[in-house]
Amino acid sequence: MYSRRTKRTKIMTEGKYKVSGVMEFNEEEKKEQVAPNAMERFNEKGADTIETSINCDCVCKTSSLRNNKNENRFSRSNMIITSGGTRSKLNVFIATCSANIAAVAAGCVLTWSSPTIAKVTKHGERILVTIDQGAWLSSLVAVGASLGPFVASSVVNKIGRKWTIISDMFLFLASWSILAYCNLIYSLYFARILAGIAVGIVFTTVPLYVAEIAPMDLRGTLGSLMQFFLCLGFLMSYIIGPYTSYLTLIIICATIPLFCILTFIWVPESPHFLLNKNKQQEALDALQWFRGHQERILMQTEITDILASADDIKHNKGSIKTLFSEKGSRKALYYSCALAFFQQASGINAVLFYTETIFETTGSSLPSSISAIIIGIVMTLAAGIAAPAAKIFGVKNLLCFSAIGEAMSLVITNNIIRSLNRIKP
Repeated sequence: MYSRRTKRTKIMTEGKYKVSGVMEFNEEEKKEQVAPNAMERFNEKGADTIETSINCDCVCKTSSLRNNKNENRFSRSNMIITSGGTRSKLNVFIATCSANIAAVAAGCVLTWSSPTIAKVTKHGERILVTIDQGAWLSSLVAVGASLGPFVASSVVNKIGRKWTIISDMFLFLASWSILAYCNLIYSLYFARILAGIAVGIVFTTVPLYVAEIAPMDLRGTLGSLMQFFLCLGFLMSYIIGPYTSYLTLIIICATIPLFCILTFIWVPESPHFLLNKNKQQEALDALQWFRGHQERILMQTEITDILASADDIKHNKGSIKTLFSEKGSRKALYYSCALAFFQQASGINAVLFYTETIFETTGSSLPSSISAIIIGIVMTLAAGIAAPAAKIFGVKNLLCFSAIGEAMSLVITNNIIRSLNRIKP
């Protein structure tokens, strides 16, 4: 066997990409150099360096070859290729932002009830509902969202990530249509459950799609954009809702999934899904678009890596038994479930659903609609700086800081409301 040391170089000169690798071999091993369309130069008495020139202007250097009668192997699938430039990253940013418009649609659904419930419970705009019915209209979204991931998992590997997201936008449109044209309370309940299912599909499919199309050096940054777009949806409902009618807010919110369909339909499918369906040519074309139309030989190398990763996952599938029997799996399950539980138990959904109502209860001189907008702006800014802050302070420290701030905020809010209730005659 031989050992290989590779080093990544970010070199871009007139569109040419370079790869450098250093290989060391034992003298008794057989050494073979394989590179398609390559010109190999060997010295009969021994070569200190072999330069292999490939069509895509990649230069692979191997050194310390001491056996002049044997050949050397340098597999393309083991190359580390790093491309630079703005053009190679623009398309993947466009695709990520287009997919995350679905997160804006989800954000509008989650905070729609904040400005709307007050209108339908107090003023009877469009339809008069009781306080209890308004509570159901708010909370049934969470019920539907718990079902969404199961729906997504059943179709995402059949029709693909792209078409799952596009189909999900029609669920949003159907939900908004029912809310706009139906006056029966049970029809509104159904619409909110349907919207919740659509939200659950977004939270399942969009991160999967972004993770599969993003290059390794951008995966964290692109993955964090979903929360930013989600908060934009929150802010949109908070800004528009208090100053428009019941029907106008629904129409504006319905334009978001429609806009997502019109923009995302032109974006290629995930190369991972295409390879799983044995569509290697389509996967190569899609990857070439995401990477900014680089040379196909570079894309072929990444395709090889994706195939190797998929094959490894296929042959190392875990089970529920493995999830609990292995110590590492148990810890990962514990931490992930704990984070999800405490995030939901903190009352985040209640705050989103009833932001204006909460501020009305405090009796503040500041209008509740303005207070809700401030909350939306703060959340959007926090989501925007989360990725760079995590790199500086670490994800764990950031989570602890967020938990402490949230606990303090809830305690202060609770004390204010209790004090106001004691003052009232």
